[in-house]
Amino acid sequence: MFTEDPLADDADLNLDDLSTDEPATDGAASTDDSATSDDATPATDSPAAPMGNTDDASDAAFVEFVVKQIVQNPDAVKITRTVDEMGVLITLEVDKDDMGKIIGKSGQTAKALRILLRIIGSKHNARVNLKIVEPEGL
Repeated sequence: MFTEDPLADDADLNLDDLSTDEPATDGAASTDDSATSDDATPATDSPAAPMGNTDDASDAAFVEFVVKQIVQNPDAVKITRTVDEMGVLITLEVDKDDMGKIIGKSGQTAKALRILLRIIGSKHNARVNLKIVEPEGL
């Protein structure tokens, strides 16, 4: 059993001190006086522009790194990244002997790669899709 309140040090905290209507009373001046509530609204892209920040190629670098760790022939891995009005499309080509490793049992490896790409895309507010190209001769 506790005999004293573990939050007792915070007992003299007054919620009125946290009000944003009044300037800080502790003598600390704000360094950014130019920020207003109008600046808080995010800028929207024009409807013809692709979604989010599609200039960042970290998604393709991520796929390249992961795939090269999985396959037996990392030199045969080819990744192309294209951007259009639908978002980012990453096209993956691997050696025909490595195709099973990339797809995985019941497609679980490919599904996991796509899920991780969706997370990376949401971080950059972009839609990222993965297309795995079937090699010739399969």
